[in-house]
Amino acid sequence: MRRKNLSQCYLCGKVNERSKFTLEHVPPKFLSPRSPDTEFAKVAACKNCNSKYSHEESKFRDFLAVATAGKGIKSADDAYSSARRNFLRNPIARLFIGPSKDLKRIVRSIKREDIYSPSGKIYLGQALVIRMPDDVGWRDIVLKIAKGLHFLKSGYVVPENYKTVAKFIREVEFPELYKRCKVRGHAGDFFHFAGGWVKEDPKSGLWYMVFYKTVGFMVWFLKSKTVSKSGKKKIE
Repeated sequence: MRRKNLSQCYLCGKVNERSKFTLEHVPPKFLSPRSPDTEFAKVAACKNCNSKYSHEESKFRDFLAVATAGKGIKSADDAYSSARRNFLRNPIARLFIGPSKDLKRIVRSIKREDIYSPSGKIYLGQALVIRMPDDVGWRDIVLKIAKGLHFLKSGYVVPENYKTVAKFIREVEFPELYKRCKVRGHAGDFFHFAGGWVKEDPKSGLWYMVFYKTVGFMVWFLKSKTVSKSGKKKIE
């Protein structure tokens, strides 16, 4: 099991005795509850930092699980099993007030939409599509995971005053930067990543992350205008 500086919180940078911290898995273990520990690294986090988004993490997991289950990815199916247990818990409450609010949130996010070819020129008909529910703080969760990667790989905490951006992607954005990403890896079949940091300012970085081989995000941390559309800034 790899561990990175267990005396410093990877989110706020606070340094303290190890006993005052909790250990956080990178990537989060809730994304693949049945994976062996050897697929995860560990970093230290303040208790407040670690638990700040715990409810949002559960909602984020539920969305990813429902969106990717049934596609032959074992970890996605395992995550869906966990989400389903959450949906079905407390049968007495379901009897009186109906399905869980977590399940209703997911159902509301499934809609029938028009589907087009990648070029956008050919209409392919309609299909049921699941969208991220509006009340899920997915940006906070994605940024948290990317900060864990950044700290684990570079050894630097991203300062609170740095600009942070997280966005969904369907294909690689900034392809020139992506080609220069020297840090690549995966955890089982549920999490793949590539990224790096700016040589002149290693606290600035760019990370691509894909969950369950299906849902992709791009995250960057900037002190200044470090990442340009031309991809001229060097990413280690």
